[in-house]
Formats: sequence, C-alpha cells, structure tokens
Amino acid sequence: MKNSLFLKLLVSGVLVLVLLVPLALVRGVIEEREKRSAGAVAEVTSTWGGAQTVVGPVLSVPYRTFRVDEKGRRHSCTNRALFLPDRLEVTGDLAPEIRQRGIFQVVLYRGDLVLSGTMPHPDLSPLVPADAEVLWTDATLAVGLSDTRGVKEKLSVAWDGKELPMEPGTAGSPLSDTGVHLPLRSLAPGPAAVHPFRLRLRLQGSGSLSVAPLGAETVALLRSPWKDPGFVGAFLPDKRSIGAGGFTAEWRVSSFGRSYPQGWTTESVNGDARAAAIGASSFGVRLVLPADHYQQALRSVKYAVLFVVLTFVAFFLFELLASLSLHPLHYLLVGAALALFYLLLVSLAEQLGFPPAYLAASAAIVTLVGLYAAAILGKRSRGLAIGGLLAALYGSLYVVVNAEDYALLLGSVALFAVLALVMWLTRKVDWWALSAPAPARVPPPPPVWARPSPPPA
Repeated sequence: MKNSLFLKLLVSGVLVLVLLVPLALVRGVIEEREKRSAGAVAEVTSTWGGAQTVVGPVLSVPYRTFRVDEKGRRHSCTNRALFLPDRLEVTGDLAPEIRQRGIFQVVLYRGDLVLSGTMPHPDLSPLVPADAEVLWTDATLAVGLSDTRGVKEKLSVAWDGKELPMEPGTAGSPLSDTGVHLPLRSLAPGPAAVHPFRLRLRLQGSGSLSVAPLGAETVALLRSPWKDPGFVGAFLPDKRSIGAGGFTAEWRVSSFGRSYPQGWTTESVNGDARAAAIGASSFGVRLVLPADHYQQALRSVKYAVLFVVLTFVAFFLFELLASLSLHPLHYLLVGAALALFYLLLVSLAEQLGFPPAYLAASAAIVTLVGLYAAAILGKRSRGLAIGGLLAALYGSLYVVVNAEDYALLLGSVALFAVLALVMWLTRKVDWWALSAPAPARVPPPPPVWARPSPPPA
C-alpha cells in the first residue's frame, strides 16, 4: 500500500466513510440541543403566553328555526348569524423582552393594542328564514384570542359610546375557542345603522402577534423597538420602516382579498372550515432572534464531508509532489479533528453566540491541524500551507452559511476553483508511473572480505 496509488485512494475513501459516523453523531447532538432549546421556550411561554392571534370583533346573533316531523311534533334548532365589521383599525405597540432559561433565550413581548371601527347593524333577512325567531337579547360581540393566559387585566369595550365590561369566553362563537365577549342584551331590530366600537387590549405573548383581517376594510399599524422583525401571514405590510430604533409596519387589507364574506350563518357554513379560512388570512409580525445558532450549525455540518475530502486531497498532493508517504492513521486523526470542529462550534455558540464561537472553533482546529501537518510532513512551511487552506475553507463556509440565498452559487464557484487548482498542480504527474508496482529490490553484493575465497588450483 505504501507504493500503490490505487490502494492509497481506496483507503482514503474508506476513511471518509468511517468519519461519517462521528459526523452523524455530532449532527444528532446539535438536533438534541435544538429540541432542548424548543422545550425551554415552551416552558417559559406556558406561563407567560404563546404566539397571539387576534380574531375579532365578531357580532353574533342567535336565531331559532322550527320544523314539524312526520308525526306532527314541532322541533326547534338554534343557529347563529355572524357579522363582521365594516371597518377595522388595529394599532399596537410591542415591548419586547428576552428571558433566559438556563443557557437558552426566549423572546417575549407585552402588547398594547387598540381595536376600533364600526359594526353594521345586523340585517338577518337575507340570511335566515322568514319564520325564524331571532334571539336579540342573546347577541354577543366576541374577540378571539389564541392564548388567553396573556390577558392580565379586566377588559372593557366602548360600544355605541358606552364603556361596557367584557366577560371570559367567546359565548359559543365558532371562530375561536378562547377569547372574550360582550353580551349585547340591548341589541334590538331597528333601522340600518352602524355601531362604533373601541377595545383596548393589553396582553402578553411570545414569538409573534397576528391579526385577522375581518373588516371590509382592515388597517393595521404595529410598532416595536425590536430591530429584527419577520413579517408573517397572508399579507405583507404596505409600508414598513426598519432601523436601529425598531420597526413600524402598516397593512391595508380589503375584504376582496379574502375567501369569506362579511356575514353568514352557522347553518349554512361549516364552522371549522370558516375558522380555518380566517386563520389562513391572518397577518402579523414575528420577533426574530438575530441568529439561530443551531440552524447555522446544522447548515455547517452539511458541508463536513466536503471539508474532509478537500483536506485529504491536500495531504495527498503533498505526498505526491514531495515524495512523502503518510500512514492511514495520519488521515484518520486529521479527519477526527475536522469532525470535532462542529461539536466545538455548537457548544461554544450556546455561550458566546455563533460568530465568536465560529471564530474560536475554527482557529483551534486550524492551529491543531497545522501543527500536526508540520510534524508529519517534515517542514513548517507545509504545515502553514495546510493551515492556510483550512482557514480559507472555514472562511468560505462562514460566508456560505450566512448568505443562504447565495449558498449554491458561492459553493459552486469555490468547488470550481478548488478543482482547477488540483488540476493545475497535477498537470505534469505521470499517473501510470505512480500506479506501477515498485521494482523488486536487489540486495547489494557482499563486501570483499565476506566473499568466499576461490578454491586452490
């Protein structure tokens, strides 16, 4: 094997496959730490409040219909007619907080929202049968909240200019299982009119805040000093401003951009399907941590095999061009050091953040492999060359990991450059001569004093 090019390449390929085992174990460690981080987030949000979605207000008017069976018995069935606002305006300020759970960070916020607008007076004639009995005194105004644990104070709503207290629950509204509602016992049939409303909602949440565009015209304005927002949902903001002082985003959504009307009955529409459609139309903002080091570490591990192969190629070229001979154990130790880089990266990133952890881990591995290469290759300059190559590879990897949109382009260009360099360095190598078996070694003739004396004449 020491003199056979084919056997060297074969053993190097086997070593690359062997190193896939520790690399897979490192990837499993990263995924396990990511799950622990998610568990810490869930533990904190379970007592503070999760991601919030505001659905409402929705005006609900129950009505009763009757039917007579074949035996002449009269049966009744109660359903609800639901009406959405003509105009809905949502303004909100989010005060973010970062809480620590061990070594893990959780993004929380306190939201101060104001929901205002106008609700049309319900006209049930196009929706319900003419002989239906409308239960006006059981009408409610409901606001759905995805996590009511975030509500820390009593709520009231200004309805027709009067401040009225709200009650827990959605009073049977099919659009949301959790929330608050206002009983409208004074609602009665009358001429067409509009009902102005205004609700101030202070709530706690984590991660994101979303709003359902229930108005025929919905206008939302959200502000926060958080500098890394992510806009989510079915609609992007029409105007947005992001800077060192935070962000401001404004949405304007028309009912023509949704898949549901301004009024319907639970008798004619499946409640779960309509709730799903409203949830799919919601929009809002997510407070993003500046860097998710677990995701960046996982993206780095994807290039681990490429790192091992390129480093082995560099050592092989030194063997080839400098007429050296390395043992497979040398390659195995270098590969182990390259695999250890990713474990160092994720463990340091949990304490320092991704950029300083990447710098520290890569510097440690470059120094280790460079010194080892200088020892086994016989010259300090060769160790410096290997260390320089690794430093360039780690620098390229950092750029690729942080420029996700251009990762494919940058990776392709880098591989092309490496292949071109290898081809140029080996352009004059006689591969057939290297693959030929070494000539048999002829022992030297014995010294004169050791030669047998000729027989006497």
